[in-house]
Amino acid sequence: MKFQAAARAIRGSKDTQEDAWRIYDAKGGDAGEIAASDAGVALSGGGLLLVADGIGGHYGGDIASAVTADTFVKTYFAGGGGTEERLKTSLGAANQAVADAQAKEPGLKDMGATLVAGVVDGDTLSFVSIGDSLILRYREGELHRVNFDHSYMEIADREALGSDDRALWRDVMTRKGRDSITIAVLGRSLEDFGHMPQVASRKILPGDVLIFSSDGLETLTMVQIQNFVRELLPRGVGAIADGLIKAVDGIGGNRNYQDNATLIVAQADGVQPAKAAPVSVSEKESAKTAPVAPKTAAIPAKQEPAGKISEAARSGRWSPTKLLLGLALCLIAAAVALYATGKVQTFIAAKPKAEQQRPVPEQPKQQPVQQPAQERSLRPQPALTPDNDSVSPPQVPQGAPTKGGDLERAERYASSPVVGSYVPSESATWADEELLPSRRYGDLRQNRVIGYALRAEDCK
Repeated sequence: MKFQAAARAIRGSKDTQEDAWRIYDAKGGDAGEIAASDAGVALSGGGLLLVADGIGGHYGGDIASAVTADTFVKTYFAGGGGTEERLKTSLGAANQAVADAQAKEPGLKDMGATLVAGVVDGDTLSFVSIGDSLILRYREGELHRVNFDHSYMEIADREALGSDDRALWRDVMTRKGRDSITIAVLGRSLEDFGHMPQVASRKILPGDVLIFSSDGLETLTMVQIQNFVRELLPRGVGAIADGLIKAVDGIGGNRNYQDNATLIVAQADGVQPAKAAPVSVSEKESAKTAPVAPKTAAIPAKQEPAGKISEAARSGRWSPTKLLLGLALCLIAAAVALYATGKVQTFIAAKPKAEQQRPVPEQPKQQPVQQPAQERSLRPQPALTPDNDSVSPPQVPQGAPTKGGDLERAERYASSPVVGSYVPSESATWADEELLPSRRYGDLRQNRVIGYALRAEDCK
């Protein structure tokens, strides 16, 4: 089975690049330079793909990743036996090489690296994984993680799996150091850690896409990676690698910190995108002088018969329907204008002309009942409110004084919520007072204000 592979890497916001990657063909030839090109490299007989990530926060991470990668590759191609056995042997040799480097330089005593390495042979992928770097497989539109995540979160979660104890889950999910790796190439015995290195094999189907990467790729979610692979796959592994690493760089640039990110993308039976044939100079010149064909409109597949045109339309006259519609729109516009100017309520409240001209029958005159002024002044009066203030004054008995106002009216205003008392002018009559407003509650009768007094005694 043939493979097409491409590799990309960015430093992120770190001062140094602590990731290392290697691509070798089945015979042990270094194909890294070609893999870094736009289209990638073709691996006809399979090969070895490797990504090592120097442990952050410790001096010498770049040295540890380089020592791990180089020693692993050299040991694998120099060894013999089955693929998985050779992977285990190569991992042990890389771990010992880191220990030897630490012994030579005391300042490197804490350096280390994670490692994911896979060997493609026919339709089988055999791999070794130690640490939190990733091996992903994209198949039939779905993305899956192939290897384990050797982090403390996996060990902590075991304590609460199957439990509904909220306090236990709160403790597990907030425990310090959940993201800390629990095993790596550190130059110490690999049996002393909370995890053991993973060595396994998986079947590969034609069209499968494999991604080997450092944990810097986790700037993207699994859904984002899946979508990018799906969209860019028709353009080849080089386009997938470019799209993923540029997305990591773009998203990481908006955060306070972006880790190193390195990835290798390989596809089973991947075909290198065809390159355009070179154009000769004579063809370029002929293309410049060739006449350009005029643009023509597309002809529809089927011509629909045109509808019959009325005589009114031919003559430019409006049809009755359009006239009625236009009239209705004019009436609506007029109503809106009346409403906006505050005249719509007058329009609604107005009586028909015929009703306004209808004679009002005369009411029989009633003889007024004379009451002493003192009794009238002591009679309880309703308080003046916005509701009853707008009501016209009561009918004045025949012969009642009209000059100078009425004491009862003045006392009623004096006992109301209105500030002060109302005093009609010398020339005011009851007919005039029907049109006079109250300054306290606004222009309820829509005319003029004539005078006020602070005390009822001033109204006499």
